[in-house]
Amino acid sequence: MGFMSALLGRRGIMACTWAVESVVINHLKEQLIYLGNANDQEALATVQAIMDDEVNHRDEGLAQGGANSIWYQPLRWSISVFTESVIRFGMR
Repeated sequence: MGFMSALLGRRGIMACTWAVESVVINHLKEQLIYLGNANDQEALATVQAIMDDEVNHRDEGLAQGGANSIWYQPLRWSISVFTESVIRFGMR
């Protein structure tokens, strides 16, 4: 993913960053709900800190043009699907 997006230049890299981080943030939101219900405050705080970092990465990808070009939409979609698949596979 990174190599292919790097071939497209800075905006390609930012499109990859935005796509990956958007999927990761959605996954972390699910984890925060689970940990909140499990009342595991230490893990909850750790995952929240990780999520804050991922939000910063996603927002930087957006600010650098990673999500505002229609030309990168297929790239963002394929990276999002791949990232979601890797996360789901890893949870099994």
